[in-house]
Amino acid sequence: LRYIVYRSAFNKVIGRTTAFKRLLLIIKSEYDNIIRQLKRREKAEESEQSVVNTCQRLAAELNERTTILQTHGVELQEDIRTHRSINLESLMKGLSESEDPDVLQKHLKDLEIQKALLMDYRSQAVPLEVQTKL
Repeated sequence: LRYIVYRSAFNKVIGRTTAFKRLLLIIKSEYDNIIRQLKRREKAEESEQSVVNTCQRLAAELNERTTILQTHGVELQEDIRTHRSINLESLMKGLSESEDPDVLQKHLKDLEIQKALLMDYRSQAVPLEVQTKL
């Protein structure tokens, strides 16, 4: 608006003066060129500002998503740890028994007793062929 007012006032000054008309027209054309350049710069700055605002908004959204994904990842890692510890505990019972020397000795004695009983039974049992001959 101010540019339009100054331009119309400058046009009236040029129209009323005859002595410096050519010089004033050159000044006016330079003034118009500068105003056009300023308007172009203003538009460019506005578009740059909108691009900057868009980038900042997208960066904020990405930061928010990253935070959400990181917290979700931490939760998943904790779940994995708990499941692994539960699985290890259930596996450790059997493993600890199979590696414990006292438990293994007891199991060996049980097996030796079973073997002895089986050998006694076999020594007392008479084969079926022998029984039929008797």
